[in-house]
Amino acid sequence: MLRGGLLQELEAFHRRHNLRRLQEGYRLDARVDAMLRAGLLQELEDFHRRHNLRRLQEGQ
Repeated sequence: MLRGGLLQELEAFHRRHNLRRLQEGYRLDARVDAMLRAGLLQELEDFHRRHNLRRLQEGQ
C-alpha cells in the first residue's frame, strides 16, 4: 500500500502530466485548424492529382 506522501506525489504528477497532455492537444488542434483554413485539403488534392498524373504518364 502506498503511504500518504508518495500517494500525494503520484497524484500530483498524474494531474500535471494530464494537464500538459491536454494543453498539447489543444495546441495541436489549433495548428491543424489553421492548416485547414490555409488550404491544406486543396494542397493535398492537388498533390495527389499531380502525383497520379505523373504515374500514369510514366506508365506505372
